[in-house]
Amino acid sequence: MTKKNKTLIMLSGGLDSTTALAKAIKEGYTVKAIFFNFGQENSKRELAAARRVSMHYDIDLEVVNMEGISENFLGLSQGINIGIGFTSLTGEKSQNCPHALFGLASTFAILKGFDKVINGINSVDYESAPTIKDYVKSYSELINKFEKGNFTFETPFLEISKSEVVKLGQTLEIPFKITRSCMRNQENHCGECSACRERKDAFTKAGILDTTTYIKKTNR
Repeated sequence: MTKKNKTLIMLSGGLDSTTALAKAIKEGYTVKAIFFNFGQENSKRELAAARRVSMHYDIDLEVVNMEGISENFLGLSQGINIGIGFTSLTGEKSQNCPHALFGLASTFAILKGFDKVINGINSVDYESAPTIKDYVKSYSELINKFEKGNFTFETPFLEISKSEVVKLGQTLEIPFKITRSCMRNQENHCGECSACRERKDAFTKAGILDTTTYIKKTNR
């Protein structure tokens, strides 16, 4: 296996990153996953899901604990559950697209000899912030201004919807039950947070049975 086949997946344990992982394995890449605890409310639940996914696919999972970093950003934005993120020059707000995590994942990959980082964000994540799409697409180009080689930061689902990701996940035979989307710190999906609503909507639009256990089952 050559160096160009080594890929680092930013794995949260959710639908998108798990599908990105399965896709990379299907395409023959040597895969390692990385999980970031940056102080999100449900970090332990997300990590448990990421571990389930990595164990299912028999790959290594690197866990980066930067929990304290969220405290540095308290009061600078609304809420306390997501402590790092950015607002674009046009005023568009992204719920969770932190420069810090992209940079750490890319630095880790380069230092460990990986030529590719894959992030599973999709068009639904940034449909209200089109300039962020340009930012993500140009990210690897900016890194390569400082690094020799052909490093890439890929977002294979940036132009497709979450329902299309679910459809792809089904073709890749992903065990959706082991993934987690809920933003709250509780055993079952709440069914009310934005991530749960997007998950339910994606399965509905994809026409695929959603076997997730929700506390609140409707979108009303």
